[in-house]
Parts: sequence; C-alpha cells; structure tokens
Amino acid sequence: AVNTDRRASDPMVTEGTLVDSTPPVYISPEPCVLVFDDRSSGLSISWGVFEDLESPLVSYTYSIAQGLPASGDLAVAEEATIPPSLAADARFRTNQTFKYDHEFTGTVWATNLAQGDSQPVTCSIRTPKEETIPFWLLLLLAIGLPVLAVLVTTAVSYRVHARRMRRIRQKQRDDAHLRELVDLTLTPLAKKTALIELDVTHYEELENVCFVFTDIQDSSKLSNISRSAYSHIQKQHDVVMRKALGKHGGFEIATEGDAFQCAFMLASSALQFCFEVQEELLKAAWPTEVYLLDESTKRGYSQGGGLMWGGPRVRMGIHLSQRHEFTVRKNEITHRIEFKGGGFQLAKEVGDIGSGGQIVVSETARTELCMDLSRSGFPILQELGTFMLETYEDPIVLYQATPSSLRAAGDVGMGIRQRRFGPLRNVVMIHEPRERSGVQLPPPGMTVVANTLTDLKSGLDIPEEVAAAFSALQQTLAEQFQAYSMMAGSDAFQRMTSKAWEDVKRGAVGLYAFQEEANAVRYAMALQLLLLQTEWPTGLVERALQHPEMVVARDGEGRVMFRGLRVASMVHRLNDVSPVALPLGVRRGAVGAQVAVHLSSEVDPDLAQQTARSAEVVDALLPLIQGGQIVLSQPVWSSIQGEIRSLGQVHICDMGWVKGPPSEGWVTGMRLWEILPKGLEGRSLGSVGWPPLGQSVPRDWLVLDSAKDAPDAEKGVASVFTYQGQPLARDALEGQGGVTEHEFADVVRATLDFYGGYECKSLYAWSFVLVFGDAMEAMRWASALMDWLASRGVPDAVRLGCSWGVPTFAAPSNTTGRMDFFGPMMNVASRAAGAANAGQIVFAGARNAVLEAFGQSGLDVDLLVAEGAYMRPSLVGLSEEDAGAPASPGGDSGKLPPSRFTRALKLLNQGKALTPHAVRCLDSDGSAVSDPLDWSVPVKVLFLGVYELKNIKMPSGKPEPQLLLHVASGRTASEDMLNVGVPNAKFLEHSYKAEGGWTPESTSPRSGRVSPGSALSFGLFLSRFRHSNLSTGSRGSQENLRDRMAFAPGPPSQPMSARSDISSDSRDHSGLFITDDSQDSYDDD
Repeated sequence: AVNTDRRASDPMVTEGTLVDSTPPVYISPEPCVLVFDDRSSGLSISWGVFEDLESPLVSYTYSIAQGLPASGDLAVAEEATIPPSLAADARFRTNQTFKYDHEFTGTVWATNLAQGDSQPVTCSIRTPKEETIPFWLLLLLAIGLPVLAVLVTTAVSYRVHARRMRRIRQKQRDDAHLRELVDLTLTPLAKKTALIELDVTHYEELENVCFVFTDIQDSSKLSNISRSAYSHIQKQHDVVMRKALGKHGGFEIATEGDAFQCAFMLASSALQFCFEVQEELLKAAWPTEVYLLDESTKRGYSQGGGLMWGGPRVRMGIHLSQRHEFTVRKNEITHRIEFKGGGFQLAKEVGDIGSGGQIVVSETARTELCMDLSRSGFPILQELGTFMLETYEDPIVLYQATPSSLRAAGDVGMGIRQRRFGPLRNVVMIHEPRERSGVQLPPPGMTVVANTLTDLKSGLDIPEEVAAAFSALQQTLAEQFQAYSMMAGSDAFQRMTSKAWEDVKRGAVGLYAFQEEANAVRYAMALQLLLLQTEWPTGLVERALQHPEMVVARDGEGRVMFRGLRVASMVHRLNDVSPVALPLGVRRGAVGAQVAVHLSSEVDPDLAQQTARSAEVVDALLPLIQGGQIVLSQPVWSSIQGEIRSLGQVHICDMGWVKGPPSEGWVTGMRLWEILPKGLEGRSLGSVGWPPLGQSVPRDWLVLDSAKDAPDAEKGVASVFTYQGQPLARDALEGQGGVTEHEFADVVRATLDFYGGYECKSLYAWSFVLVFGDAMEAMRWASALMDWLASRGVPDAVRLGCSWGVPTFAAPSNTTGRMDFFGPMMNVASRAAGAANAGQIVFAGARNAVLEAFGQSGLDVDLLVAEGAYMRPSLVGLSEEDAGAPASPGGDSGKLPPSRFTRALKLLNQGKALTPHAVRCLDSDGSAVSDPLDWSVPVKVLFLGVYELKNIKMPSGKPEPQLLLHVASGRTASEDMLNVGVPNAKFLEHSYKAEGGWTPESTSPRSGRVSPGSALSFGLFLSRFRHSNLSTGSRGSQENLRDRMAFAPGPPSQPMSARSDISSDSRDHSGLFITDDSQDSYDDD
C-alpha cells in the first residue's frame, strides 16, 4: 500500500488459490438403479460413486421422470437435492406413487464446491402390470370360503359330537354293566324264595291264607274319558296280573271289573307279586293316548331323572288271615273256589284304602314277613299308624311296603322306591306311627360287618355331605337286612382317631351285627353294588379322595369298577375262639370296644368280654383290606357253604392263611377269603387288580398259601395229579406204620410250601391237583413223597402224573377260591397219572415241554432219548452243594444251582434272616409242622418211550406223541425201574419227515420191533435238533450218530439185557434200527 507521501508498505504475499476447472466424474461401472416397490407402488433409486479430485462434492441431485430419454418427452415426477452426508446408503425411496405398467427414467448428478455439475447418470425401469385377482379366483373364493367354513364347522361339530357320543356310549356300557351286576347278584339277593304255590284242590286243608286285593285308581273316570285308551289299559293290566300270579304261585279268586282278588300261601309270595306288578306296569310301553288320558296316567320323574309314574296306578292291599277268620267252599254252579268271612272282608278294605301305586300291609302279614325278610327280598315296611276301619271293630296297625334298595337297583325299581303318597282314604287314624324300635341285638354268636372308607386324604377330613350320604346309605341298607347298628353315622368319625387308622388314611367306619352269616355277606355285597349306583355330590368326593382320578376307575376292558367312595368290609363271626388276644393293659380297637359296650348290658360280663376279644381280629385286619374289597373270616366262610347259591354269582378268592406278630397279640393264624359280586372281579384280578395280601401286610406278618401267590401261569407251571393206587389193606391202615388218607393229605399240604407247590383242589380220596413253579422241584417233591410212603409200608398207595407247560389261563375257582389252572398240560398230567402204575411217577410231555421242564436241571433229555427207552436211569436233581450228590452220565448235576432247601439252610446256618416260608410251613389248623420228607435224596429219571395218552390230540385230530419219563427217588434200584412198564398207555412208533410233523407208522405196545420202512426214530430227531455237532448232513456225522444212539421201541416185559426178540439183522452194531428210507430222510434234512 502507498500513502500520500508515496511511501510504500511492506508487501504481503497470500497463499495460492486453486481454481477447479473440472466437474465431478461418475467412476462406478454400474449405472444407477431404479427399483419398484410392490407394496407401496413407489420407486427407489440408487447410484454408485462420483469423484472430484480438485474440490469436494457438496450435493447430489436425482430426478425421476415418466418416459424414456429416447422419446424426448419426459415429465419430471420428482426431483430432489441431498447433501453427501445423507447419501451414505446410496439408496433413496421416492415420495411419489407411480403407476403400474409405465416407463420411468431416473437421473442422478453430483455438484462440487465450485458449483460444477457432473454428467448426469441415467437409468430406466418399466413398472410391472398391476396384479388383479382373476375372476375365476374370486368365484372360487366366493364359493370355497363358505364351503370351507361349513367343512370346518362340520369337523368341529363332528369332534364335539364324537366326544359326546363316546361319553354316551361309555355311559351306556356302564349302565349295561350295572344292569348285569343287578341281574347277577342283586336280583338273587332280593329273591331268595322258592315258589310255594297255593294248592286249592285241597281247600278244606287250608290253614292260613294271604289275600291280596288290587284296583286301578280312577278307573271309572278313565273309562269315561276314552273308552279305547281304557280298553288298552284293562287288557294290558290283566295280562300283567295273571302272569305275575302264575310266577309267584298265586290263585285268582275273582275279578270285579279291573279289581283282582288273589290268594297266596305265604305273605312273602304275595309281596313279591305286588312288587312285580308295580314294576311291570311302569315298564310297559303304553301308547301315547294312555299317557295323555289323565293326570293319574301321565309320566312322572324322580329328582334323579328316573321314571316314577307312567300308565295306570294300581292300589294294593295285603292281609294274612287265619283259618278261623274265613270260610272256603266250591261254588255249585261255576265250581270255582270262593272265600268269605271277616278276614276276607278285612283284606278287601285294606286293598281299597291306599293310593294308586301304594302297597298297604296289615299287621298279621307284616309279622309273617319279618320272620324271614330274605324271602321277600328285604323290603322296607314303614308303619303308617293305627286306624279304625269301617268293617272291622278293633284298631289295626297298617304298614306301607316299599322295595328294598337291592330290588330297586334298576331305573324302574328306584322310581317305585321314591314314590310318595298322601294319607290313607276312608279310615280314621287313632294313633300316629310309633317310633321305630330297631332290631334287637343278636346273641354273642353274632356275625359283624365292619366298614371303612379307604383312599382318603385324611381319616377325618371328609365333606359333611359325603359323610352323611354314606352313613345314610349303609344304615338304610343295614336295616333292610335286619342288622343291629353298633357304630354308624357321625359317631364313627369320632372313634377312628387312632394312629393305625391315620396311617392308612381311613375313617367313617360302620359296625353292624347280624343274626345270620348269609345276611351279613348279602349286606356287604349289596353295599358295594349300591356304591356304584349312588350319585354323589358333585366335586365333594374328589375333595375327599387322595387322587381325583380315583373317583371313577375301570378295569382293562373298560368296565367301571369304582365310582365315588371306596369301602372296605370285613365279615367275621364272633365266637369263643380268636386268633388275637391282646396283652393286658393294651387298649382295644374301635370294633372290640364297641362290641364290649353293647354286650355289657345284655349278657354276662365275662361272656361280653370273651365275645369282644374275638372281635379284636377285625381291628387288626380291617386296616389292611383294600378299598372295594369284602373279606370273610374262616368261621363265616365255613357257615355260608350251604347258601353260596343264594348269593347269586360271585367271585371268590382264597387270600391265604395270615398271622400277625405275637407282640400284637396274635396267638394263631386265620384263613381269609375274598368275595365280590360277579362282574367286579376286575378289582381283584388282572394287571390293575389288588396285590396279594402278603404285599399289603407289615414285614413281620406271615401270609401263606394265598391264591395270588400261586405259581405264575405266564412263566409256565409243572402240573401234578395224584390218584389212588392200590387199595390199602385194613392192617396197613390200622397197624403200626400205616398211612390213612387224612395223614397223606396232611403231609401233602404240610410239604408243598417247601417245594414251591400249590394245591389247586382235592378231588376225592388220595387225589390232589397240584402245581409247582419249577418242574425239578415238583419231581423232588414227588419222589420224596413216594419215599415217605414206602417208609410207612404203603409204596403203592398213590400214582402220580406230571407235565409242564404254560396254562391257557388261571383264575380262582368260583366254589373254593383256590387258584385253578387250565390248559393242555393239566390234561396231560391227569392222563399220565391215569396211565401210571401204583407207586409210579410218570412225567409226560411233548418234546418242547420236556426240554423246557428239564433244561435247567442238568438232565440231557436228548441224550436219554438217543440212548433209547429203558436203557439206563439218570441221576439228577441235586447240585454239589446238595448233600454231595454224585453226577451221572445222563446229567450234569455239578452245574446245577443249589436247591431252595440248601440255600435256605445255608442262610440259616449263617444266621441270616429268613422268611417263614423257607424254614417251615403250616398245616390246616395253623400249627407248625416239620417236613416229613427227605429232600436230600436225588432223583432218577428213566426214558420210557413215546406214547399216546387218552384223548390227548393234535389240532389235526391225530394223537399227540408224548415222551414218558419214569421219575423215582435216588434210593430206588435201577433194576426196579427197568421192570416197570406203562400198561395204560399206547406205545407209538413215529418218524419225522423233512416237512415236519409226526407220522405214526405203527402201534405195537410190546412188539419190540420197528415196522419195515419206518424212518429215523424219535430219538434221532431230538438229537439232530439238540446237538449241533450231530446235526450236519455229512455221512461221517451219521456214522458217529449211530455209534452214540440206541433205541428200543417198546416197554419191556423183562430187563433190556435179557431181551432176545430183537433181530440182529435189522439193527447195526449200536442197536439203532436203520432202514434205507430213514437214511434218505436224514440226508434230505
């Protein structure tokens, strides 16, 4: 700078400034890209990289125009400028909505700091055509969606309907099952009486006669309303009346319109007649016009939904008249028997004072009924009061008869039982009904039934409604069976507070005394059936039980076994003998205490205490009984043997002999039986059934000889039959050393437990059916038994037959409760016993059965057969531990496991604990006995040959070949075994073809020769399949096999060494019969 003085300043030099003369350049190889968005109908543009080496970029500008550059006619739709900072993603979505099926051009350029613009970069796109729904698709949707909705609705409805139908069908099956239970058990319980018909042919000899008068309510009114409807009522009513009269032995005296006059020999028959008429009239299929005829004929239902009214209502009256109260004579014109007199008129008036559907009973008829209520099905006789009748001078007590809960188990019976009636007509009541005096306490020899609820959450935590319903049920039922109540209702809850009951979570016990044992059993069974039919308060039972799913339980076939509460019952007769005697100072249980309290004021105190002591066994056993189970003690079981049929069809199971520890007062044991109505046996049997009693008792208890502890049928059993041998001479029975039948039975029963045996049944003298879990144990027992008989001088007293197999099924006997087995091996054992000689043990079975039976015993069955019949007895049955028994060529006893006795004694010597089963067993009265059999002796086995046993057939109908083995004690001389044949069985000679199966060639019991042309013997067949080293098809193996085999076809009449009837020409050097065709048969195999 220069001032006015022209003086210059120092110069200032600036930095150089770069002038940008070049625009930005697009350096990416790809052009910009336009993308169409189907969802928003918008466009997105993206581009690559612009570069400027001289100045930075300051903005990007993009525009989107409709049309193509070549057309020259571009209409800009959107243009925007953005800074570089926003262009990091290099993709921008436009704000416009663009049309379908049009062309668009995108242009992008960059601007630098010098405001220089780059060359524009362009890209084009044609938007797609707009996707529209085709008409056919719209039509399809218009039709398909409603159809789909219908299908979905139908499917859902079907599933709902299917579930509903399953519930309905299940209910129908349950109802059918309950009806079956009613028919099988409840009906027989309620109809004990046999038909006693009134014989009017000797009317002069009639003593007492029970008259029944009936009449249809409002019959005149009904006839006036509709003659056709009433005509149908009259005809159907008469058919029902006369059918019931014939069924119950009644006599039709006369009819007056729709009123019947009838006579019966017994009041029980008359009452059964009245009940049946009421039931049949209610069940009849009346036409609709009958139901609509009048108020008295329309349908009416009880609170539970059962039919209570429907069709005509018939009033009935029953009166028992003594001979001096009526006269009887024959009409001279009609020759019909006519009754007259005061008793007849009284019966007529009793029949006219009730309401339709009501049964009125006079005092005399009620007195006869109460002598044995079982004859009339234990009806409910409710006193109505004392009345004055028009034609009778003296006051008379009248009663109303209602079917018992047993007879009322069906829908119809339950509806009749729930009917309610108004006051009697045309009579004057002079006294109200008396309070019920109840049943008198039976004498000390009474039978008691103790009930307890099981499977509860807590012994006392039971909803009040449930407890009240259960108490009312058992109390009402007990009254019908003439039981004296010792403990029931809320009183029972207060008494079940001991720790023993709390441990098993039980409570609500009822205790009832009966005069007759059969009535006690009927009561217990009826209670179980009625518990299935009771409608319990909804939701309350679930709260009471341990598990809510226990409310309804079914067996494996889907039949309902439990519904609602579960009750365990024990029936025991009180007498002067009790297996339990509590030590002094020990408090009695609830049952014993209540018996003592009720008897103390009735009988001598000593007798009361003695009877109470016999009830202590109930206190001991009741907590061990399963819910739904009925247990009978031995005295009760013995007493009801003559009345089993009157109980209907029942399931019976022998629970075994049980004894508790002496510390709890047990002196002796007691045998128990389980009884249930037929149809409820699924509670006890099968995979879901109750366990054996031995698994329910404490560890220090003893349970023996239970049916459920019998050998497992699924694992196979050895069946043994004993039949009488030679009849014993009197000196053998009475002299020293003889054996009686009872002694033999005692020894059999006392020793079975040692050998794992079980008595199924006793047939007749000296005859038993037994099963064992192990065939070798069965042979040990049988041979030891024969030794014992020989030592007593009666070696030929019995003959035994044995076999082995898997039973077809096993179930407790319906008469004894003992486990019974069924299957071919039982038939084979029976036939083997029948074929045996006196004093002989014969084991019979097909090849597989013999191999399974003796496969673990060390006995080489194939080698025995290969050696031939009657060649050499083999000694088996004991291991090296068992008394040092020597091994035999035919067996391998050194590899045998020790017998159960050796193991038991070894444990005993070591001081280890043993179950009582291993060291002792009990006879029938429970006392301990020692084993009279010598188990240390081994067993000898001799192959007898292949035989046909009577009626043992294959499916084809041909005889099934059976291998017969003679089993004897090791003490038996071999010569004695070789000289014993099987005279009662038919010897078979068989060949085995390549295609399999047995082919009989001849039957020659004692020929000692194989028929010409027979194939290889049965012994060769066994050995081929048993010994792999002998099973090859080479010629050398055949020669080796011949050297090792011998086969004699028939039982000898003399020892084998002395037999000379075998031709040397027909056998090789080893004694095996070989023919050309047998050689070919073996080669083919």
